[in-house]
Amino acid sequence: MKQKTDEISMKEAIALHWWAAKVWWKIDHKLFITTILHSLVKNLTPYVTIWLSAQLINELAGQKDPDTLWTWVILTVSVTAGLHLLTSVLHHWREAVHGTEWELESRMECVKMMDMDFVEMLEYGMPPACGWGNSERNFWLLE
Repeated sequence: MKQKTDEISMKEAIALHWWAAKVWWKIDHKLFITTILHSLVKNLTPYVTIWLSAQLINELAGQKDPDTLWTWVILTVSVTAGLHLLTSVLHHWREAVHGTEWELESRMECVKMMDMDFVEMLEYGMPPACGWGNSERNFWLLE
């Protein structure tokens, strides 16, 4: 007897993740932008530092010109400091945007529940939602 599992295929998983990404993009696209920018800068910073250090080592192994060495040292220190500062700023921006994620999630759930309630009301025969309905609300205007 085969055992039924709750696993889905890779294609279905990708489709579900793509759908979820589109929903979150529609709600607040800053979540994606801040996360992508922070990740790019944070992960590319070591490569920039390594490349600048390699240029410094090449100069030390080669011509050993003091002016060129000082230029590479100042460039390496300033670019590394600037990238770390940028990473810190992007991190704080990302955390600020992700701090509102709970509110966005609850708003999304409320909208979803209201949609589901509307569909359920249609199933049970909701009264017409248009036209002029006489009720006590109309008489509030006269008071």
